[in-house]
Amino acid sequence: VSTQSTWGGLLTFSTVNDGERVAVWDRQGRLTIINGPRRVHHFRKEVRNLLQHTATSTQYVIVKYKDGRRESIKGPTVMWDDPWNIERIHVEEAYTVPAGKYVSVLAPDGTLSIVNGPAALPRIDNKIQDLALYTADEYQYISIQYLDGHKEHHPGPASTFYDPTRHAKVEVQKATIVNSGEVLVVYQQEAGKEGQANVRRRIVKGPVAHVPRPDEWIHQFSWHGRDHTKDPGNKKPNALNFSKLRVVPDQLYYNVHDVRTSDDTLITCQLMVFYELADIDQMLERTLDPIGDFINALSADVISFAVGLPYETFCERTSHLNELKTFPQLLERAKSIGYQITKIVYRGYRASTELQAMHDSAIQTRTKLHLEEETEEKRHKLEDLRIHKEAERQKKKQGIEQAEREHLNDISRREHEERMRQLKSQHEEELRHLQQLKSLGVDLTKFLVATNQSSAKVIQVEGGHEGNLHLHVKESS
Repeated sequence: VSTQSTWGGLLTFSTVNDGERVAVWDRQGRLTIINGPRRVHHFRKEVRNLLQHTATSTQYVIVKYKDGRRESIKGPTVMWDDPWNIERIHVEEAYTVPAGKYVSVLAPDGTLSIVNGPAALPRIDNKIQDLALYTADEYQYISIQYLDGHKEHHPGPASTFYDPTRHAKVEVQKATIVNSGEVLVVYQQEAGKEGQANVRRRIVKGPVAHVPRPDEWIHQFSWHGRDHTKDPGNKKPNALNFSKLRVVPDQLYYNVHDVRTSDDTLITCQLMVFYELADIDQMLERTLDPIGDFINALSADVISFAVGLPYETFCERTSHLNELKTFPQLLERAKSIGYQITKIVYRGYRASTELQAMHDSAIQTRTKLHLEEETEEKRHKLEDLRIHKEAERQKKKQGIEQAEREHLNDISRREHEERMRQLKSQHEEELRHLQQLKSLGVDLTKFLVATNQSSAKVIQVEGGHEGNLHLHVKESS
């Protein structure tokens, strides 16, 4: 606004440009709002420029009226000062709620509202609070407790915001993962007759990711379990706590302590029991701790077995502890609570320190003697084997020599037979020749004498007269 004076200052004019606004008070205090463009005469008047307040889409114009009211005007907008009605105007940034987010807005009058983004909210006089987002995956669920008392479970994948106007509590909880060979025992409360609540039990078999209903709860088992010592055979009550019941065949290690034989020897018997759950409902109805029942019945059977036997006899008959018939009380109790005992394995025993030392010494002595006996026996067997092999070797040698002799004899026999055959053939040939000569009238004697003239001496006796003939031949030197 520009001001000009004329006639010695008696007349004063103000120029209000386009887009401007002024407030003019006359001498009586009356207020006039003037928008430009305009020329204003303000002799004896008060002229005040009015400010323009501009808010964008992410801003608010906060107006405080003279009557005490307060107003938030969302941009984009323009507000001018109003000396008549407005005490104060200012522009402030809005509270931006992104898309997918929720906030709660508490107004000064106590009204609580929920705003879902995207949104821009005034900050003045409002208490704005981000609301938590709860997200559950495939193996989780969202548990919502409402202000009216009822409860809901939403299986994942799911998401929700905490709404203070409706929700007392929101939680993301894990679903119970039940594998193959496992079951859950679930109880559900149902409305019965005359307002009485009934409880129904059901079995949830794996594999499954179980999300309980709001009116369900899962049975919690508390059985005898390992006492966290190095020996798995030591058990104590309530050491095994779980909710997923195994229905596959399982085994149990247990040490029966203070077993007394007939000669007052105290020993600890170590056993392993293989069992299988046959009837879940029967087990739930008849026992709270089947492992405890097994332990008591097993102890009773072992004590009954050992009480009538002296220590040495007990040691000799420990193989009977591998037989099911030795444990009648265990078999009966297991059957009554829905279990089946399939096998029992005897793992050994422990005695007192002194008795165990004596027993260990005796075992060492017996083992030493047994090893010496085995060594001596092996030495004799080795010597017998050497003699046996030597005899076999001699027998084989004799067999070879006998075979050689038989072979030579066979060759000699064949040579002899060949010679005899040749001589026979020769003699037969000579006999035929002589027979032919005889048939021709040849005197065979003379012929034979004539053909054998190579002899050194020939004595020939001729004549047909009978008589005694004496011949003396003197060998010349």
